[in-house]
Amino acid sequence: FYQIFSAAILGSLMGGSQAMKTEWLENMLAVVPPLGVLLTWKTENHQPDNKHPFGYHRSGTVAFMAAAFAILGVGCWLFFESLMKLIHHEYPSIGGFNVFGHTVWHGWLMMAAMGLTAIPQIVLGKMKTPVAQLLHDKALHADAEMNRANWMTNGGGLIGLTLVAFGFWWGDSLAALLISCDIIRDGWKNVANSLSDVMDHH
Repeated sequence: FYQIFSAAILGSLMGGSQAMKTEWLENMLAVVPPLGVLLTWKTENHQPDNKHPFGYHRSGTVAFMAAAFAILGVGCWLFFESLMKLIHHEYPSIGGFNVFGHTVWHGWLMMAAMGLTAIPQIVLGKMKTPVAQLLHDKALHADAEMNRANWMTNGGGLIGLTLVAFGFWWGDSLAALLISCDIIRDGWKNVANSLSDVMDHH
């Protein structure tokens, strides 16, 4: 519920910022691993039957693999999109709003949202890690690692928007590029882990 709430806040403030869009998509993708865990935790313990003589314990691995490939694919797409914006010198369109007759830059709200959504991610990541180890659940462990690493992408987004605030237009696209690299790293690592799990790698 927190992850969905976080993604909703970032999505509502996204505007024309590429960094904010990439951060929002990362938060949306972060919903996938816990969703896979929640959808398969009962299925994994089903008793073997005629069609599945070895049981259903691989259902968690299937969910983990699907999430990993989805994360990697979206990360690659975001990297390409951010790189193109940087190459073509596309300026971010970040507007403002009026408060008591004064125009306030929309970027300040974006930066506040990024800062606020980063802290609970670290806490959630630390709370999930011992549970994942106790259950030997790789999908949950990957989810915990994504949560703990999220503060880096939030920090990258904050730096990018700060650069835009001081007139450096490329800060937004550069931050988006760095965030997409982190998404690709998460996706690739989880794809490798899920494939090794399918191959019964010890």
